[in-house]
Amino acid sequence: MNRKTNHFYEFGAFRFYLEEHALVRDGEPVNLPPRVIETLSLLLQNAGHLVEKDTLINTVWKDAIVEEGNLNKNIFILRKALGQWDGGREYIETVPKRGYRFVGAVTQVVGPEDIPPLSRADGKQSARGGVLGHAVIGIFALIIVGLLLVIWRSQSVDELKTLSFLQLTNDGREKEGVLRTDGSRIYMTEFQQNRGMFLSQVSVKGGQTESLSVALREPRGIDLSKNGTELLLLSDESFGPPSLWIQSVGGGAPQQVGDLVVDNATWGPNEEAITYSRGHDIFIARRDGSSSRKLLTAPGIASDLRYSSDEKRLRFTLADDQYQTTSLWEVSADGTNLHPLLRGWNTPASECCGTWTADDRYFVFQSTQNGRTDLWAIQEKSRLLPAMSRKPNPITSGPMNFSEPISSKDGRELFAVGEVPRAEVVRYDLSTHRFIPFLSGISAEGLDFSRDGNWVTYTSYPEGTLWRSRIDGTERIQLTFPPMRVLLPRWSPDGRQIAFMGSPPSAPWKLGGPWKIYLISPDGGTPHKLLPGEENESDPTWSADGNSIAFGRLPEPGNSEQNPISMNVEVVDVKSHKLSTLPGSDGLYSPRWSPDGRYVVAFKAKHPMKPQLFDWATQKWTQIANSEMGYPSWSHDGKYICMQDWNGGHPRVVRLFLSDRRVEGVMSFTELENNMAGTITQWSGLALDGSPLVARDISVQEIYALKLPHHKKLLESLGD
Repeated sequence: MNRKTNHFYEFGAFRFYLEEHALVRDGEPVNLPPRVIETLSLLLQNAGHLVEKDTLINTVWKDAIVEEGNLNKNIFILRKALGQWDGGREYIETVPKRGYRFVGAVTQVVGPEDIPPLSRADGKQSARGGVLGHAVIGIFALIIVGLLLVIWRSQSVDELKTLSFLQLTNDGREKEGVLRTDGSRIYMTEFQQNRGMFLSQVSVKGGQTESLSVALREPRGIDLSKNGTELLLLSDESFGPPSLWIQSVGGGAPQQVGDLVVDNATWGPNEEAITYSRGHDIFIARRDGSSSRKLLTAPGIASDLRYSSDEKRLRFTLADDQYQTTSLWEVSADGTNLHPLLRGWNTPASECCGTWTADDRYFVFQSTQNGRTDLWAIQEKSRLLPAMSRKPNPITSGPMNFSEPISSKDGRELFAVGEVPRAEVVRYDLSTHRFIPFLSGISAEGLDFSRDGNWVTYTSYPEGTLWRSRIDGTERIQLTFPPMRVLLPRWSPDGRQIAFMGSPPSAPWKLGGPWKIYLISPDGGTPHKLLPGEENESDPTWSADGNSIAFGRLPEPGNSEQNPISMNVEVVDVKSHKLSTLPGSDGLYSPRWSPDGRYVVAFKAKHPMKPQLFDWATQKWTQIANSEMGYPSWSHDGKYICMQDWNGGHPRVVRLFLSDRRVEGVMSFTELENNMAGTITQWSGLALDGSPLVARDISVQEIYALKLPHHKKLLESLGD
């Protein structure tokens, strides 16, 4: 008799099936890339023991040649998916310079799953009983199949879907932060140049946006009381953190909530209490600010606080500065049972701003994936299996970005901010100090010009496709196509190739990568990958003779002393693909080769990110400025470098002259009201005449109503 072997490892809330290479948490599958699963398998099979880095690399990547950065990335993904155990300890321990060890408590289970055979004495009865037994099993199986079909249909019907979209506002103003509704009106915070932030309202049916007069400096709405009569507001102060206020929607003077130091707040767990956050801590106080007590300390910065309607659960957004992620967390109203809501669902996490629908059946939130922000829903309650856990399902799928969802009072609609991302390339005229549309104000970033001054290449914003045209915009052709996304294209000195960093078409696009360097003809064709492997490559820059390309690594989320990612400047021979590391470039990224080939400028990957200059003649690096800078562009004569100087929170564009290391301010970001756009950060470059180029953000944000299926119709559909 063949017996099926049941071989798995249990640790915490997880179970890992060895043969199937499957990881589940509380009975729910945890989706991880295949090589990450193989890494976990090897660590679990050697739980409690050191696994050398070479062993991991040679086992997991036995069919490829990779570098240590690939292993570091796998460990980072695993740590994020598994979380912590035993009072905050991570499951995977780093043994510096050697490898990793799985240190969590592991139970290994190996055994048969079949039923033991009957004795000979029971043979006849077994035969008679066997027929009956098979019949019973068959009937039972039919019942199970029928039940599963009903459950499957129930799940399909219960998925939250959008039936239609209706634009409610048409004021063209930037929307800031949360939306709240009392059933007839939607309250929002808007921003307008020369006016700053202010409160507005619009009918849930749409129409004219009306301002709310509030005697506060740049008020921001953060919550509305359940009865719809009082707003919680934050007021920006000239110095120090914002103050918290209560404002009647009917007007009158606002009332300050004591002297609380607040980052974010919400009403609850009842109308006489306010829950607020400050840094990592969440507190509860009376509505007058008195009797404040700490509820919990979170492992990150807490915001977007939101109670369930029964006030038994509090959910919030947690920002992790170290890993540059935002995720959704939940805690009981008494401060116990703190845990992430969607552990391992999206890596790296980028979820925020959740809210329950009016009937508490769904929890709706926003998530940024593949360069776009959409709304998703988690089904909280199943009519047939109330305890069943559901995966999030998408409510929107572009091309517009949607954020800040809130449910209507009757549960038939969601209200959200819809945004059409767009930029306008402008040139800063140095004589008139004005911004002038460049190339007819194309929505683009990353402009680079051929050495003969006849051609320009760029990437469209926000789509990230590669284009080239003449500098007057004629003879324009598209060189790459979705799903590949492109950043920072660079002309070769002879004008025959364009190098760029691109996301592989086979992988979901994420800021953290993977990014690879590709080459393509300016006349079109298939992009060719410069180097094999999966490790991130960024910022390609050509040598003066066009024979080599220098590049750096992208500082991925999770780059830390415990989880290091190799950061240096490398040089690859374009023909032989021979790779070498620039001497002394450890910890540097974002290189740019000077037009004459004498220097390379790069930046420290960790704060403070000060510019460093490599001299090929002396083979040494020198710090050339004492400020954090980025986005360097060499002048065409090589005499200065144009860069963004972040200037202690007051960013500007500067010129740094090589001759005397003099830094000259050119323009301030405030001249564009800080409305600059870019995929990774605000983009700036240099025109042929030496004037700065920037991408001005001209995105349009409006409030939309998303019509949902009525709950009664769902029940009728299930009964058909």
